[in-house]
Amino acid sequence: MTALTAEGLVLRGWEPGDAAALVEIYRDPAMLRWTRFPVTTAAEAEVWVANQQEGWAANTRHSFAVLDDERLVGCVALKRGIEVGYWTAAHARGRDVASRAVRALTAWAIGNGVTTLELRHQVDNEASCRVAEKSGFRLRETLPATPPWPLPGHLHLRTG
Repeated sequence: MTALTAEGLVLRGWEPGDAAALVEIYRDPAMLRWTRFPVTTAAEAEVWVANQQEGWAANTRHSFAVLDDERLVGCVALKRGIEVGYWTAAHARGRDVASRAVRALTAWAIGNGVTTLELRHQVDNEASCRVAEKSGFRLRETLPATPPWPLPGHLHLRTG
């Protein structure tokens, strides 16, 4: 697995030792609101971490734990080879963690031959819209609501 740096952050592969911090982070109501796969127990966290590691091994999902001074503050991932996903822990919001991590992931993906990246979020997630814009992604279109998301979404693109 690759490790990256991002303006004071470290992005590295997920490790079994991250499971306890995941359970704490997912206690945040905002995390539960925006995620499709909540992590509420130690067992779920261990499965989640294992799934991230399996994605790397299969070359289908490149998910990075985002650390600030060795503390877990978020996640950024390249899914399906083109789609950027991310989240930020409540204790790290408002510090530009997501934008810095997305910019690092974008540079890594472009450096590895990806020519167009997608970033999607539900229209009422204004923070994600700001992350997209600050990371150089331009709004392409508004997409219709698609289960499991009850509201329309934005599709942002960035080309390398």
